[in-house]
Amino acid sequence: MHAVSPSGLDEAIRRRRLLYLTGIGAFLALEAVLVIVAFAMRAHEQVLDRGAVRTEAVVKDSRHYRLRPEGAAVRYQVDGREIETILTVDDSVDFGKGERVVVEYDPRNPSHARPVEGWEPTYEYLLFLGAFAAVALPVVTGRQAWRDLQAARATQAQPETSTMHARVYRSWSWVLPFPDVHFLVGLWSHHDPSASSPPVSLEVAEDDAYLIPSGVVTAHGRVQPGCRVILEAGGKFFWPRRKVRRGLPDTARALG
Repeated sequence: MHAVSPSGLDEAIRRRRLLYLTGIGAFLALEAVLVIVAFAMRAHEQVLDRGAVRTEAVVKDSRHYRLRPEGAAVRYQVDGREIETILTVDDSVDFGKGERVVVEYDPRNPSHARPVEGWEPTYEYLLFLGAFAAVALPVVTGRQAWRDLQAARATQAQPETSTMHARVYRSWSWVLPFPDVHFLVGLWSHHDPSASSPPVSLEVAEDDAYLIPSGVVTAHGRVQPGCRVILEAGGKFFWPRRKVRRGLPDTARALG
């Protein structure tokens, strides 16, 4: 073990911080756009609040979407013209093909309509997405950024590097809010890679298991239980999800 100030790691830390600042900015920009569009759509719907005309429409088809408001395609007559449009509805089951429903439309723009009963405001859906983005910002971006920042601080406070032998073990998977696969990397002395069990292990999260190092790696930081260590292999840095701990859990299974 020796103390150094690796420029490659310093640059990786700088890029990591920039990445998360960019992510935070993107989340905030997305939230602002969703809110602005939602209020613009709300203003558009207020036209129907002030002067809508009611008529009877025939449902041509209904559409169910898992990640956006449901819709119903309808057809109705306005001044002898046949108008076809898609309504946003609360439940497409209530709008079966061939059924007749009462709609209200803008006489200056007849294709702008909504059902009198069972309407689902699209702008409320956008406000929901904006609220979700506000929650996802600290939960996803902030949580990972805090872990990486802690690892960077620990490494900079204890600028030790050591050559270790690594073996990758599968740990568990997170599905929500975003897919994320966690792995354990067993670490032991490069001089004694044949040990029956590694003295310490480090948890990392990567989308691709094949990117996780197996073999000789460089560990930045103090490789001791309770410390945070950043691994380097093949020019790539692997950021810890947890602190170094002693041994491996009984359920760990080696990959490969």
